Amino acid sequence: MFGVLRGASCAMKSDERVQWMNHICGVCLALRDECGQTSRVTTNYDSALISVLCEAQQEMPAETVQSTCPLRGSRMRSDVVSPQTVGAKYGAVLALTAGATKIEDHVADGEHIFRYVPNFSRHVAARWQRVGTQAAHRLGFDTRSITAQVAHQDEIESRSGEDFYFYARPTELAMGSAFQHTAVLTSRPHNAPLLYEIGRMFGRIMYLLDAYQDYAEDLARHQFNGLAASVPADQIKEVSQQVFEQAYTAVQDRMGQLDLPRPTLLRKLLIGQLRQQGGNVLGIRRISCATGGCHGVVREDPLETERRRRRQACCDAPVHCPIDCCECCCGDACCDSCCNESCCQAECCDACCQVDSCCCCG
Repeated sequence: MFGVLRGASCAMKSDERVQWMNHICGVCLALRDECGQTSRVTTNYDSALISVLCEAQQEMPAETVQSTCPLRGSRMRSDVVSPQTVGAKYGAVLALTAGATKIEDHVADGEHIFRYVPNFSRHVAARWQRVGTQAAHRLGFDTRSITAQVAHQDEIESRSGEDFYFYARPTELAMGSAFQHTAVLTSRPHNAPLLYEIGRMFGRIMYLLDAYQDYAEDLARHQFNGLAASVPADQIKEVSQQVFEQAYTAVQDRMGQLDLPRPTLLRKLLIGQLRQQGGNVLGIRRISCATGGCHGVVREDPLETERRRRRQACCDAPVHCPIDCCECCCGDACCDSCCNESCCQAECCDACCQVDSCCCCG
């Protein structure tokens, strides 16, 4: 799966990981119900975040249903967020829209398997887009607020000499609209302006991290990259850190002003895990995070950078235990028992995370 919060379950407590996975499963099931089994491949972490955002604005926790899925590493039935909840349905709409857009981009660029079956790929993308638009209409959301921004991206990228914020703007506006509508769905219209700004900053971070991670590949393939087009090569990392700091601080400030009856998981993801993702990708970490905001940036030493790389590789492995992965592997601190029976038997996080192949996650 893709998304800014990819691997975000690292360093989360066991119950938090379960809650996060339950929202991911809820969106996946909503996709199945709305558009068939194949569409479940569009499930992504950003759409699951939308489900969490909806629940955070509701007085009662999201309704659950029992479901079995081998991808959860469990053969027993588990309680997951119901695909009938408004958050799961809305997350599925955004997942279908994002999936259709990605296929169209891959076809246009002649990438991956899509280059061999372009007509079939376009047919699948068109169906996902159509079904997503119909489902969005039932939720009172106009997907044109997203697709129109995507359509403008090529025009935006054709202009040279602009700053990074100019190239990131379509993604910002699309995510702003997506976040804002959760206030309508949860009957909290007073949250809408703040959610729009949070969504915009989340979109900026989304665009930034994609551009930073794809920088070398985009240059090699002679494809557009927002950072390469707007920042000198020797300043890429410094500017990226500054952009992230500014956007993250804005998210943090506005989160504190939202009316959220159930904020815990959302704050963990948008405050704690988003900060960690920025650190993992950009090689920075915050010194302190007080109520008034985080201040100061220090570069990690090589050993810490290597530990983070191995930890991320562990949790992104094709075969892993997303729920039971022990804290010694995926956390910044050892868990009480270090590892459970289904995990490794290392005695501390250093021992676990210093190995080339993580004993926890395969």
